[in-house]
Order: sequence, then C-alpha cells, then structure tokens
Amino acid sequence: MAKITIFIFILLAIFINMLFYKFGYDNINTQNNMPNLVFENAMMYKINEKEVISIIKVKKAMNYKDKKILYGGAFYTRLSNDKINSFIGADLIVQEHKIIKFKTNVIYSTDDDLLFNTQELVYDKNKQIAFNKTSFTAKDKKNRFRGNNLYIDYKNGIIKAKNVEFIYAD
Repeated sequence: MAKITIFIFILLAIFINMLFYKFGYDNINTQNNMPNLVFENAMMYKINEKEVISIIKVKKAMNYKDKKILYGGAFYTRLSNDKINSFIGADLIVQEHKIIKFKTNVIYSTDDDLLFNTQELVYDKNKQIAFNKTSFTAKDKKNRFRGNNLYIDYKNGIIKAKNVEFIYAD
C-alpha cells in the first residue's frame, strides 16, 4: 500500500510540475512575441531647428523589445551633404539593432534621378552600407542598368554589383 501511495504522489508531483511548466512557458513566449507599441496609418517627423529632416510613413508599425516591423513603410529623407531628397520604401521593413532589412517591392530614389528597384535590400546604419543578393534594376538620369548582388558604400561613394548589363543613353 505504501508503494502505491508513493507512486501516486510522484505522479501527482510530475503532473503539477508539467502543469506549471507549460503555463510558465506560454506566458514567457507570449510576452516576447507581443509588440510593445502598434501604430496604423502613421507618420513620424524628424526635425531640427530649421527644417524637416525625415518623414517615416507606414501602414502598420509594430515595436518589439528587440526589433521594429513596418508594413508598407516609406522613408523620406534629406541627404545632409548634398541637400538631395531621397526616398526608400518596401512592403516589409524589419529593423533589428542597427540593421534594417527591406523586403518585397523595394524602391530607392533620389532627386538627382537615381532609381533602384529590387526585392530585398539590407542597410547597416553603423557602416552606412546597403547590399543585397538578389537582382535589381536601376536608372541614373538617362542610363539604365541591371544586375545582382548590389553593394552601396555611402561613406566612400562606391557602388558595386555583379553581372551588370548597362545601357548608356547619350
């Protein structure tokens, strides 16, 4: 009889531990996957004492503890060294720390007639480098080119790509 009682208490202890473990796991998982902040159809302005420096426009923005996710996002900025306005937009934008990933229908353009279209672009804010491993098309004034593995170094003004086809218009 004592062996059966001990066996039942052991099963009861295991059952109670499993019950609390399951609830604890779900609670932690839910807290990490819940956004801290959600905006829909939002605009954010960054200004200095003279002018608007940038505008971020999104259909939906979700801010998590370790990342930001934007749906239908567009960034309008003024490039400080050239006073040229630029635009970058994508269907999905994910920022984790200083890395921003633009995915699906990515468009980058500037006032000086530079236009890039691609399906993916990664931007490292620390290094000021943008790159992708997919195909892209681009237009610069009258010239057109396309290729893959785009690499743009904003600090040094370098643009590289692989398998580039270039159409020069006079």
